[in-house]
Amino acid sequence: MKLIGVLRYLLFVLCLVAFVPAHSQPRLTRAVKDSIAGAIKTMMAADQRYRWMLMYGETDEQKLKELRALDGPSSMQRMKDVQAGRVGINKEQKDSLWQLQSQIDAANFEAVKAIINKYGYPYKYVADELVSTIIMHNSEKLTDEFFELLHKAAVDRKMPGMEYALIYDRTMLERKKPELYYVIEHYDAKTKASAPLKPLDIEATNKARAEIGLGKW
Repeated sequence: MKLIGVLRYLLFVLCLVAFVPAHSQPRLTRAVKDSIAGAIKTMMAADQRYRWMLMYGETDEQKLKELRALDGPSSMQRMKDVQAGRVGINKEQKDSLWQLQSQIDAANFEAVKAIINKYGYPYKYVADELVSTIIMHNSEKLTDEFFELLHKAAVDRKMPGMEYALIYDRTMLERKKPELYYVIEHYDAKTKASAPLKPLDIEATNKARAEIGLGKW
């Protein structure tokens, strides 16, 4: 997806947003669900488009395909080498790719937000991780009002509680604030294992978890 492709994609998403005004919820027909699922699948493909290039430090399609086919350890080593600057693309290329990806992320978020405002969270007819991934790649745009919208959906069991908890806790961590649900695993270098942290206030955590259908910590 070159620049012209990004511009066409942004136009597609803008048309989608315009088609989905934010007001009273209409009836969700099978056709509407299929349309939303297809749009989100397209958004998710775009969401990953430049991230793979940045993770593997490669812009050539064929070479990127080969890198993505590496086994687990080799793949992780490649990503570490790219992150350390030992291999891969230069800073100018990285900055350019991130600029393109950021434009796509912003457009995706506006489209997903418009869908949720009109139809509610796309639950059960779209894979949970697709929607939450798009949302989490725009964590800086998550307002208190948007969290309230998602929280209500989780409380009403119209959104998976675990997905809401992941979105909330990851956003809090990025903002240097305490987690609430403690569903995110943290790697411990001493034990060489990953596990959720112990809640600061276990009563508050269990109360919050119960509201969205999660078991006690």
